[in-house]
Amino acid sequence: MPNEYGSRVFVSRRMRLVAGTVVVIGLLAFGAVPWFCRGVGAWPSEVRVISASLHSPERLGLSVGSCQGSPEVSLLRETEVDVQIKVTAWVTPLLGGMDCADGMQFQLQEPLGDRVVVDKHTGEEVSVSTDRLYQDAGPSSDWREVEVLGWPSQAGFSLRLPPGWELNELQGVDSYVGELVGDGVWLTFDYGEFTSSLDPADAPDNAYAVNYWYNGGVAAKLLISLTPGAGYTGIYFSNLGGSRLNLFGEGLTVEQQRTAVGVFKSIRLLGP
Repeated sequence: MPNEYGSRVFVSRRMRLVAGTVVVIGLLAFGAVPWFCRGVGAWPSEVRVISASLHSPERLGLSVGSCQGSPEVSLLRETEVDVQIKVTAWVTPLLGGMDCADGMQFQLQEPLGDRVVVDKHTGEEVSVSTDRLYQDAGPSSDWREVEVLGWPSQAGFSLRLPPGWELNELQGVDSYVGELVGDGVWLTFDYGEFTSSLDPADAPDNAYAVNYWYNGGVAAKLLISLTPGAGYTGIYFSNLGGSRLNLFGEGLTVEQQRTAVGVFKSIRLLGP
């Protein structure tokens, strides 16, 4: 004859076992949610920093070894000689990693200057490109166009200036010189045969980004100080209608640099 007490104990133990199994399954299912949201077999992990690019002296862009993994900077340490970075992202090692290179940007506490960038995950130095530095800067629709005719033997050029800015001609000896003034910014230009090429070696106390592009179909060199408030930011044309032209400012802030680059990009050769 069955023992009623023993039966109740058996049922109670079975219920506890069932309840415990349900809890375990629930916890496993809850923990598996990120796997299905991010892809089967995905979990957060440190990833390699592939390359870096400057978008402004204080804003750094990164290309990292994850694929749609929502990368985040988990470590940022700035010293006088380097910027140490560690990035964490969702990865899928069970599917081969899916390393399609995510992009991200973040703000530095200080301008990068001549400091190096170090990936603390690999311990390696990361190459930093300046090709994207102020790439999005340009003249606004409310800027007015000004023509600079130069001397009779020179081809003139035009540029656009922000509201309130003025062009002032100055007395030159063997070249046509002038200044652009507005909003606390002072840019000077020199248009002649012996115009300076804005060589960074002439100002060795600051770090510079040197980029080249075609401005209005004419080759130009852009020099940008990586230490805002110090150094030079300017543009140089080695052959503008037979003459050389530079236009530059000294000690510009980040916003003033953006405005200056917008003016530089607006320069167009008028012709003979």
